[in-house]
Amino acid sequence: MESKDNRPQSTFDMDLTEKRRTPSGSRRKVVIWTLVLAAILVAAVGIYFAATLAKDKADQEEEESTAQYRLTSGESESVDKMEIRYDGITYNLVKQEGSWVVEGQENIALDQSVVDAMISGSVTLMASDVLSDVEDLSPYGVEELETTVTFIFDDGTSQALSIGEMTSDRMSYYVQRSGHRGYVYIVSKDVLAPYLVSVNDLRSMAPPEVDGDHVLSYKAVSPAGELAIQNIDSSEQGAMPYTHRIVSPITWDADALVTDEVLGDAAALTPDKYVGETAESSYGLDQPVYSYELSDKDGALRKVTVGADAEELSTSETTYAYCTFEGMDGVYAIDKSKLAFLDKTCGDLAARSLSVSLGATTEVAVEGSGRSGTLAVTKQEVAAATPDASGSTGSNVSYTFTLNGGETDNLAAAEWLADVSDMALDRQVEEAVEGEPVLTLTYQLSEGPGTLTVEYIPHGMDACAVRVNGRAAFTVERSKVNELLEAWDALGA
Repeated sequence: MESKDNRPQSTFDMDLTEKRRTPSGSRRKVVIWTLVLAAILVAAVGIYFAATLAKDKADQEEEESTAQYRLTSGESESVDKMEIRYDGITYNLVKQEGSWVVEGQENIALDQSVVDAMISGSVTLMASDVLSDVEDLSPYGVEELETTVTFIFDDGTSQALSIGEMTSDRMSYYVQRSGHRGYVYIVSKDVLAPYLVSVNDLRSMAPPEVDGDHVLSYKAVSPAGELAIQNIDSSEQGAMPYTHRIVSPITWDADALVTDEVLGDAAALTPDKYVGETAESSYGLDQPVYSYELSDKDGALRKVTVGADAEELSTSETTYAYCTFEGMDGVYAIDKSKLAFLDKTCGDLAARSLSVSLGATTEVAVEGSGRSGTLAVTKQEVAAATPDASGSTGSNVSYTFTLNGGETDNLAAAEWLADVSDMALDRQVEEAVEGEPVLTLTYQLSEGPGTLTVEYIPHGMDACAVRVNGRAAFTVERSKVNELLEAWDALGA
């Protein structure tokens, strides 16, 4: 019997031993995939760095290519001063107390947005092409220094451009950059346009502001005549939905929508071009075609005078007229299409209905018909049964009416008052109105003026003039007044 230690190994034992010595198939796959992934990673890193180097090189080449067309560089915030020579005149733009001014002409108000745009674009000016190794500069006109732009920075450095002749296609200028002799740049006229300006081109076109939403008075003179409007004092408002009243050439409440448009246009009006110093006779301003004054609740005043047409400035598309704005020095030109509001007459602005608020009416006394009397109005507010989306119940308003102290048809009474209030007024009355009214309505109001008297006076064959608190300005058809009388008589039937 052999000892246990010397017995031969079984096949099973030999297989286990062999497996311990040789990596399994699974482990071989792991090793292979690890090597593959490592190779891929190395390749990806190499490609990334190669692409980055290629991009950096391309960017550098693009930068070098762009650099040869760059006229200016730096930070716009560092521009301390700008010197411009244009049309034979040199002036300096400097900043004082946060605003750009012309050095030595600080009284001239400049359009700050225009100057700011000039400054912000000053360090990014680019040429579209460049001529190098230029020995003779005379054909390009850059040595004459007739037109120059110089940007001066807060560190004392400067960058200057000399602008010469236009190119043959009239689309660009030849430009020389300081410190780059031998180079001539071709620059689009659109790029240079903001800098080819005079002081007058930079003038602000904004007159002193007035508040068009709170106008106290407006007075205009035009070929159509005079028109004057005043704000209605708050003590007179409430029953009537008007905030302004025409006071010349007639006295009448002004339609809110149309009047607000006119006053808004008058408050927003600005000139378009600066022309020169004041010489009224030269521009027809001593005999103005239009003029107006506008004042607001704070006392600000807009006063404008418009004279003759500026024929030399006008084009086939736009007609300009000379004008002056109080508070702005000199004479300006304005696009006449902006003056359409000045052609409005009192007939255009007058309210064409009475529009008396039922909610402000407590009673109406009626005279002149076969059944004169008093229609009393009682307003009742009842809380709504169902809350709205906000949770508020709000209230419902209803009206009840009594005629001479007795009951009447509520619906018919409400419709009759609405017909009176909404009746459209027709043509304007030019002459004085005299005679006895065929119908007189005297409103007692809980708001505004307290009492409002409306009279219908025969005017011609087929109309009645409407006189409100002694003012007659428009007519209505006589047939409509007859219908009111008939409906009134029916209320008490």
